[in-house]
Amino acid sequence: VLDYKTGSSGQYGALKNDPVDRGRRLQLPVYALAAGGASDGATTVRAAYWFVSTRGGFKLAPESPVSLDELLGEFRSAVATIASGVHRGLFPANPGKDSRRSFENCGYCDFQSLCPSYRDVAWSRKRGDERLAAYVDLLKEEGAGS
Repeated sequence: VLDYKTGSSGQYGALKNDPVDRGRRLQLPVYALAAGGASDGATTVRAAYWFVSTRGGFKLAPESPVSLDELLGEFRSAVATIASGVHRGLFPANPGKDSRRSFENCGYCDFQSLCPSYRDVAWSRKRGDERLAAYVDLLKEEGAGS
């Protein structure tokens, strides 16, 4: 399974060590699961993002396609953590790191204008809440929870 991407590959480097990038890249495992379900069971399903432009450097991310078996553990864990939080009414606004234009997780959000400019400060305060411990652990943030 190759998921074609036309943008930059810069934010996909984490896939080398974490096939779901802290729960932020779940699209590829979903495609791989669908392909696995449609196969005869004897076919090995492997998946990667393929950056098909000069901007993306014509790279694969991760560098070698990952097997469905390799994706499943992290995928299931991430989805369970996210779904459990949503089920309990915990869906925190996590802006991510501050970048030049916006916050890391806000760049493509249609509702940026509704959020306060100090949303990173609010997240710093909220991420220490024990009810968010599983989600914060999924993020693997430095200094999280302290």
